[in-house]
Amino acid sequence: MALSYKTLTLTLIYAFVFSQYNVFAQVEKEAKTGSSAEIFTAKHAIYGELGGTAYGYAINYGFIFHQKQKFKYSASLGFSMRYQDEIVRSFSGFWIPSLSTEITALLGKFKGHLEFGTGFLASRDKQFIFDEDFPRNIRVRQYWGATIVPRIGYRYQKPHGGLFFRAAYTPWIRFKNIEGDEDKVNFNPFGIGLSLGWSF
Repeated sequence: MALSYKTLTLTLIYAFVFSQYNVFAQVEKEAKTGSSAEIFTAKHAIYGELGGTAYGYAINYGFIFHQKQKFKYSASLGFSMRYQDEIVRSFSGFWIPSLSTEITALLGKFKGHLEFGTGFLASRDKQFIFDEDFPRNIRVRQYWGATIVPRIGYRYQKPHGGLFFRAAYTPWIRFKNIEGDEDKVNFNPFGIGLSLGWSF
């Protein structure tokens, strides 16, 4: 029997939460040590993300723009193209370009960090509206959709560069710009983001 989307998402969230016990224990141990936080010389990162702020997937560039002792602040910019299958007969499928940005704070002295912050996703989508005054009785309207994505999770990044990894809980709030739709805001508490890349 196939699992429903909601059941599968809940299972992944529970697995993620329980797997973070050792990770956050490591961050707490690092924070309590008397040694000074290591200065990050590898402030840049290129990485791919599934879920998270990207909603589907994205290629991202991130940059640590400020650091002070065990706190660091990072910004990122991502891009993706998601294919939408045919919605209305006689209209072919189309690509939806998306831009994502994110500001996060990192807490940790060495390579393990607690990461929290907020992301923003803008997507250029299409709406197909029945209208007798248009060819094939369909009016095509392009619009920008906006989504806010909070984040809390774990980030693995070495001070001097190398493997980059993130895992986070990422619920999202979507603001719809769809003509005739009374429900303009959607909230989804089921969200997980996984990132893998390289810092330098």
